[in-house]
Amino acid sequence: MYAVIVGVGLMVFQQLGGINALGFYTSYIFSSAGFSGKLGTTLIGIIQIPITLFGALLMDRSGRRALLLVSSSGTFLGCFLTGLSFYFKVNVLKNILSIYDGTVHFKF
Repeated sequence: MYAVIVGVGLMVFQQLGGINALGFYTSYIFSSAGFSGKLGTTLIGIIQIPITLFGALLMDRSGRRALLLVSSSGTFLGCFLTGLSFYFKVNVLKNILSIYDGTVHFKF
């Protein structure tokens, strides 16, 4: 029963981690950042293949628990930085720089 709880818990945390959202919206994220969406999706796929193979080799040597802790930390950091960049793009730049009648006003 313990193995089932751990397995289901890992699947739930994978869904709640946000990495699937990045996969589904890769094209939109890259085009919003000013890059080609098609190129971004292709690059993510090309990078994901060797990283997955590297992870499989590492799993045999270091064990699943250590690899899970490191990869979940990296996933959190990547999702956090992506969300932070979109937050700054939408909210902070709008508050720092506002243009009225052709003149620039800074708000602090």
